[in-house]
Amino acid sequence: LWLGETGWSSSLSQSLATRMAACKEWSSMEAFHRYYDQFLKWDLDGPGVEPPDHVFYFTARDSVNFGVSEHFGLMEVCQDLRCKLRSANYTAPPPGDEHHRRDGAAGDA
Repeated sequence: LWLGETGWSSSLSQSLATRMAACKEWSSMEAFHRYYDQFLKWDLDGPGVEPPDHVFYFTARDSVNFGVSEHFGLMEVCQDLRCKLRSANYTAPPPGDEHHRRDGAAGDA
């Protein structure tokens, strides 16, 4: 069993078309962080059921589907050097830092 497209949105996604869209806390960064934290802690077990083989978090980056913005990503765009979820004092590496190149050509640090 594979589970996919599980995640939480921050900020509010245009695709949320229920009364929950009026609840600012629903799509808050705090709710996003809490959901992702619990996702990482999930041991995949459930009472009386076979655990899934794989679980995929949805998604690495925010997206636009059929013109509708969604904010489920851990990053806003692919080019981001930092995640939405990070410690308050985190500093992203500077662009061009040889230890963080995207092409895999960097040496071991």
